[in-house]
Amino acid sequence: MENNLKIVCPKCGAKHNPNSIHSMNASDFIEGDIRIIMEERGWCFQCACWQNIYDVYKDDPGWVRIDGVSWIIKPMAAIVPSGWNALGCGGRKMYINIEGKGIIMSNNTWCQGDIPKVFKELMPDNATWATKEEFDKAPIVGYVIGGVGLVFTDRIGHEVNS
Repeated sequence: MENNLKIVCPKCGAKHNPNSIHSMNASDFIEGDIRIIMEERGWCFQCACWQNIYDVYKDDPGWVRIDGVSWIIKPMAAIVPSGWNALGCGGRKMYINIEGKGIIMSNNTWCQGDIPKVFKELMPDNATWATKEEFDKAPIVGYVIGGVGLVFTDRIGHEVNS
């Protein structure tokens, strides 16, 4: 263990625990963005991980937060490939109302977990769950298109700038 290892994470206040998400020993982790955040800020693994999620997805329109949980919406898959991890949430169609834009549908939505309290202000909710019925009646609907991003259309199919 490093001599300058902090005992308490300055971001979340959790005590260092080498066998948990609150490990503060960056040298125990492979080199990468999360480890760099741990080393530069002296944060525990969990805080560095959530900062990295923010850094990677902050400009991604397919990143939503619903009820304090982080989700990444990927493009619909017409054919569900075999394998337990082929699609997010097992390929179940999920309907999400993105505030001020419209309701989107995807069968490839990935949960990243509960956002820790110390990150709630940085990562506020920006969407709510919707139902298939709400999606079917919504005047504006959206889809994530690979290489393009989040696209909203009216029911006729005309793109809408949301």
